[in-house]
Amino acid sequence: MSTRAPAFIVYGPPGTGKSTETAVAFQDCLYVISQPGNLWAYESLVAAQPQLGLKKTSYMPSMLRLPYETKEWDPETELRVLVLPQAVLGDDMQLRPVHTITAMNDLIYAFTKQVMQGTNKSKGIIFDEFSELSARMLKDLEDVGWNPATPKPYGSSWDKWGPLYRWHSDLVVRQKALNVPMGFICHDTEPEVKGDDVIAKGGPNLPSKKLRKLFCAYVDVVLHRLVEKPESKKSAKNALGLDDDKGEEAIDMAPEKLNPYGVPSDVVRYYMTEVDPLWERKIRAFGLNPKDTRDLLSVLRQARFA
Repeated sequence: MSTRAPAFIVYGPPGTGKSTETAVAFQDCLYVISQPGNLWAYESLVAAQPQLGLKKTSYMPSMLRLPYETKEWDPETELRVLVLPQAVLGDDMQLRPVHTITAMNDLIYAFTKQVMQGTNKSKGIIFDEFSELSARMLKDLEDVGWNPATPKPYGSSWDKWGPLYRWHSDLVVRQKALNVPMGFICHDTEPEVKGDDVIAKGGPNLPSKKLRKLFCAYVDVVLHRLVEKPESKKSAKNALGLDDDKGEEAIDMAPEKLNPYGVPSDVVRYYMTEVDPLWERKIRAFGLNPKDTRDLLSVLRQARFA
C-alpha cells in the first residue's frame, strides 16, 4: 500500500506542544498562522538547541509589514511562515479588518498553482490556529459576505452555513488532488456536563458542532494532544501550572529543557488515539498505545500516512 500525504487535525489546550511538534515534523511545509507569536516556542527551541538541525523561521511578506519579513528564503534551511492578521493598521492610523475568506482563497489558489506547475518550494501547508481562522471566516460571512467587492452579508441566518461547510470540504478535496500534507492546528472545546448523566461532547474548536463533525470526517486523522506529569497524573490544565494549586510545581518550559519534539524531561505528552466517549473524533490510527506514541510523525506513519 502506497503512503499518501495526510490531511490531519491536531487539537488540544494551549501549551501542549501542538505548533512546536508539527513544525518539527513538517519542516518543508508553509505555515499560515493567525498571530505573529504562534511559533515562539518552536523558534526558542531552534535558538536554544542548534545541534538539532531544525530550520529557522522565515516570514514572507504579509499585510502586517513586519520588519523581519522577506521575499527571499532558502527552503533547505528555513521554514516559511505567513502571518494572516485579523486587521491591519492603515496610513490614517485606523485599524482596517482583513477579509479572511479572500486572503485564504488567494493564498490557496497561489499555492495550488505552484504545486501544479512544480514551482513550489513548500511541500505542504499547515494552518495554525485554524479555530481562529474559521471563526474569522464566519464573521466575514455575517458582516460582509463571500466577496467584499459585491457585499451580501448573511447576518445571523442559517444561510451562512452552507458556504462555510462547502469551503471546508473543498479545502480537503483540494489536498487529496494535490497529494501534499495539509494540517490544521486547533484549540479544543471542553465537554460540558448538562445534567447528572448527560455530557456534551468536545473536540476541535470550530464555529459550530456540525462543522466540527463534518470537518473531522473530511480529514484522515484527528488527534487530541494531551500532557501530564507522570508522578502526579495531573490534567492538561494543571500540568501547565494554570490552576490555583500552589502545592504543585509548574513544568519547566525553558527551551534548553525541551527535546526535539518540544517536550520537557519531566512531563509526558501524548496523542489520544483511543475511543473516548467525551470527545468527538475520527481516528484512523487504530491499535496504537497513546502513551508509547508521543510524537506526531510516529502516529501518522503507523496510520500509513506521512
